[in-house]
Amino acid sequence: PSRARRPSLPRRLAPRPSALMAPSAPTCGGVGAKRPDWSSFGEKFTRSTGISMLMQDLEEGARSGALIMGGGNPARIEAVEAELGGLAARTAALDGGRACPLVEAMATYGGPRGSIAFVDAFVGFASKELGWHLTRENVAMTNGSQSSFFYLFNLLCGAFPGGRPSKKVLLPVLPEYLGYADLGLSDDLFLAAKPRIEVFEEDRSFKYRLDVDAVRELLGSAGGSAGVGLINVSRPTNPTGNVLTDSEVAQLQALAREHGVPLLIDGAYGYPFPRIQFADDASMPRWTEDSGLIFCFSLSKLGLPGARVGLVVAPQPLAQAIVKLNSVLALAPGMCGPAVTLPLLTDEGRMARLCEEQIRPWYKRRAELAKQALLGALAEEPRVLCHRPEGCIFLWLWCRGLPVPAAEVYARLKARGVLIIPGHFFFPGLADAERWPHTRECLRISYAAIRDDDALLRGLRIVAEVVLEAYRAPAGQASSSADDAGRAKRLRSQ
Repeated sequence: PSRARRPSLPRRLAPRPSALMAPSAPTCGGVGAKRPDWSSFGEKFTRSTGISMLMQDLEEGARSGALIMGGGNPARIEAVEAELGGLAARTAALDGGRACPLVEAMATYGGPRGSIAFVDAFVGFASKELGWHLTRENVAMTNGSQSSFFYLFNLLCGAFPGGRPSKKVLLPVLPEYLGYADLGLSDDLFLAAKPRIEVFEEDRSFKYRLDVDAVRELLGSAGGSAGVGLINVSRPTNPTGNVLTDSEVAQLQALAREHGVPLLIDGAYGYPFPRIQFADDASMPRWTEDSGLIFCFSLSKLGLPGARVGLVVAPQPLAQAIVKLNSVLALAPGMCGPAVTLPLLTDEGRMARLCEEQIRPWYKRRAELAKQALLGALAEEPRVLCHRPEGCIFLWLWCRGLPVPAAEVYARLKARGVLIIPGHFFFPGLADAERWPHTRECLRISYAAIRDDDALLRGLRIVAEVVLEAYRAPAGQASSSADDAGRAKRLRSQ
């Protein structure tokens, strides 16, 4: 009988300038073309950043066939895609001779709040699933969470009129999502607290904990609401898979109320969808108009990142401000994603079944598979720990005492056709980041984007091999092309 042929490793990726290697070339519009004289806005948003590097790697990796273990693409889960495909087919079907709902969605701008049918459905869903008492005026849709954060950060923080002091976004538990770091219209937008780190040597894991005293001190030194406009945390946390406990969230809520600062919880990976959350002590806080809470949700990690559907739940004045920003910056949020997914909210229990029976179990199995495989391949190096994967879609590796910076490990892995993200991008706003070795000892590795288990395990073996090589080799000594080619050949034969 014939044996299935394993896919070969991708060809080596050609080097390119990035946020890790070199500044952007001063050209635009083709080879040798002179770069325009950018405005301050242009200078800020065209420079090399962690998020631009990540998205460029995704594009380049897709072309080259690289093992993409760095980006935030959700898993392509067969049962989930079958469900979403059925919804899309139904939405695309003709309805009694009238235009099909999908064409209707594409043929109109809709309003700046987003699809009213979807907003109203979400209000009903939140009432049943979470016990929240929302109105339509508390919800605003956006073109994805990145747009939501851009709006919220710059509405509440940054420069203020009349010569008043600027305000910052406070990140209470680092590391945090690298996509936050460059969203401010002004630089120096963030203030961040170091976490406490709890180490579990018995299973080579660790966990970040809220240092409430450090957060309290930062709030006090900033003058409370005079210097901080927003406290922001992701739960589960991208990049680490950490999930703040209910007690930690309650402590943050108490601090936020004490200082009159709103608390934003980014729920892109958690409840009520897609529920990629495995921690037990992690219920949803209760939202009310005067709770001081803001929530951001998304359909991306449900399996629809291309649909660009974001939701903001906020007090009415803030939600209305986002509606006005949509009018100016986007005219209206997209209508196709809401049209397709509306039945997930209106059909009772349908969203919960999809998340609990398909999405959450798939990620929990994958997380355990990836963690065991990676730590097994790194068995000879006990200094390497993995953050406890309590949610999200990544493993967060801490290589204690790593002789080279994580950026060098990224470069070596890229040369081997494996794309990850070095950890230093995930510490925005930390005053002494350069003096804390931990920021240069961590790697973010996606266990979601590669569909095939064998390909994922192959990529993890390469990660482990490069990390072990970094511990053995003198600092700055990269492996040669011949060494890389030899290793690739050996791995293909395994």
